[in-house]
Amino acid sequence: MQQLLVALDWPAVDFGAVAVVLAPLLNDHPTDIAARVRRSRGFVEVPLDAAAAEVAATALRAANHRFCAVAADWMPRLPKPRTTRCLDTSQATALTAQIALTGPPESLPWARVLAAVPTLWLSSVAGGPAGPAPKGRSLTSKAMSLATTGGIGMLLSKGTPKGSSQASSVSVARPMLVIVGHGGIDVGHVRYHLFADAADYRVLPAPTQTVATNWAALLGTLVAQLRPDLAFAAELAAGAAGVDASGDLVIDDDNLLERTLRHRMMCAALMRMGW
Repeated sequence: MQQLLVALDWPAVDFGAVAVVLAPLLNDHPTDIAARVRRSRGFVEVPLDAAAAEVAATALRAANHRFCAVAADWMPRLPKPRTTRCLDTSQATALTAQIALTGPPESLPWARVLAAVPTLWLSSVAGGPAGPAPKGRSLTSKAMSLATTGGIGMLLSKGTPKGSSQASSVSVARPMLVIVGHGGIDVGHVRYHLFADAADYRVLPAPTQTVATNWAALLGTLVAQLRPDLAFAAELAAGAAGVDASGDLVIDDDNLLERTLRHRMMCAALMRMGW
């Protein structure tokens, strides 16, 4: 069975130093190993048995890298996301998500919520006047500031030469909440995506006219309902306080998002087990 080496301190991982420790154990080049750890967002699958994987994890810990070894089938498998416009957090027993335009909402008991993650979703579109991107506009730093505005932000991430008829490439950053939970034996895992600029805030006790205020209030209701040892609990509390999303939660690809979710959920479970 394949084993996973899970980094407990992601994203504060020295990829090069980790690769130097693992290279002789995995019989692979350090550069390739470093790239694998970086791409996987904090865990790397290794063709080792459980005993050999534990030897590798022990060697990493001896070099001050907090890794543990687990069987690959421990890593949660997540379903495809479904977008909701209405997430009601007012009930004491469960949150409800309206998926279809008609019909009853889906109910997810609070005890079965596995993660609530405030992210910034980036997507590239064509738009804006042709020309080079403005100087000094860092994609990440600008995207981070959008978390406090709670709306859509336009980022010129790649321009075209002056005089070109092509429109510049624009990245749209949208604050997005990801809910992961388990709906029971018959339902399995569920994943809901809620965008700040498309959410129905009438479910809040006192909605305002400002998206940012409503967004922070919605995140705050989740903080009040969820266990503090869940994955991303610190990021959720920060979002409720109006603090920007962290760098590894600025996401532009669902595969990247899923790897991030799986790793952090695994780390939270391991921490609850005493790691």
